[in-house]
Amino acid sequence: KASSYLSYQYTDRNNFEEINSTRLLQSTSSALSQKSRTTYPAKNHYISFGTDVALNKKFNIAYDFKLSINNNNSAARNDIDIINSANSVTGSNASAISNQNTSVYTGNTVFAKYKIDSAGSEWTMQLDYNRYNYNNNQSYNNYYYQPQSPTLFGNGKNKNTKNIFAAQTDLTYKFKYGITIETGFKTTISGSNNSANYFLQQGTSETKADSF
Repeated sequence: KASSYLSYQYTDRNNFEEINSTRLLQSTSSALSQKSRTTYPAKNHYISFGTDVALNKKFNIAYDFKLSINNNNSAARNDIDIINSANSVTGSNASAISNQNTSVYTGNTVFAKYKIDSAGSEWTMQLDYNRYNYNNNQSYNNYYYQPQSPTLFGNGKNKNTKNIFAAQTDLTYKFKYGITIETGFKTTISGSNNSANYFLQQGTSETKADSF
């Protein structure tokens, strides 16, 4: 006897934020004008699959698999002008930033159960292996229009990987006269690997590492 399932979900969304404001700077009798827009497009794929097989009346084994793929991006533009009381622009700059995030999760579970007797005694075992991958690519530009200055360029990559392995076994044994013994063991092993590299360039100068 066997039973199985399969599921797939897809999500696609695109949110945005806009800011249009003017603030008075009382100390200089100037106004700060800001215009900004940020978009957040995102896509997600999720797949799950599982099967449970009864090899006989006492022993069954099951397997479950999960996969999630996420693509989350953002793009922002921010413009700022400083305007004096004569309605002249005395300062102007802008910034643009882009982020591309990709994450992948996989989960694997193997479960087995053996029925020792008709009184309810049983032995179970479960093995889990999960893996996470995350990548982020970022780039940004800072523009200095007034007073004029060379554009600042920046970019970088951030990577994270994590592996988790878990094993668990449990034994429940029922004796006569309502006596039950329960025992078990569980262990988890986890490992991570992280790296980040960011760089800066001002105008036509040499690119250098960003220590941030």
